[in-house]
Amino acid sequence: MDADNPPRNTLSQYAEAISIVVAILVSRVLEDYAVTDDPDQSIITGLTNTGKVILSAAVIMGSVFFVFVTNPSPVVKMIGFGWALAYSPTR
Repeated sequence: MDADNPPRNTLSQYAEAISIVVAILVSRVLEDYAVTDDPDQSIITGLTNTGKVILSAAVIMGSVFFVFVTNPSPVVKMIGFGWALAYSPTR
């Protein structure tokens, strides 16, 4: 691996981050839908109840992976930056 051919894992990392968020959100919407049988209210409740959890998880994961950027190895820096960007809530 050299500087001209960096690892191309940012897209797969972003996809994994999004899939985790979607799984959390959809499971909460389904739980509410099973109780209320109202799809519109279930979506509103799911977004309301999981928004803080998803944002908190994104901030924690982004912070943890951003620490890798301080590593002297360029490969670790690239991986850490890619993961921090993938989990960043400020995209």
